[in-house]
Amino acid sequence: MKTAPAPQAIHEAELRFIQSSRNVGEGLHRARLAFRSSMAGPSVLLKVAGASGLLCFWLARRGRSRRGYPVTSLWDTAVTSARGLMLALILRYGRTRLGAIFR
Repeated sequence: MKTAPAPQAIHEAELRFIQSSRNVGEGLHRARLAFRSSMAGPSVLLKVAGASGLLCFWLARRGRSRRGYPVTSLWDTAVTSARGLMLALILRYGRTRLGAIFR
């Protein structure tokens, strides 16, 4: 038959758990700060802006070339709509995230 742990042992285990939780929180905070500082460099921002510009240009050109042809199926319409939606999301949320990186 097992005996119940002493109150002092329970208290020590709770303190270790609280300290472990604090360490995890501080580690995540440090990782977030390190990620922001590394991503806020001018070279990284230029690469991200250039890549997103090329992606948007590529998506816009692909959608424009298919407009001359009649829609043959519902799938063609869905693909075109998905491209437009992706482009809109990239432009809208990319702009807000880029501002947050500058801060």
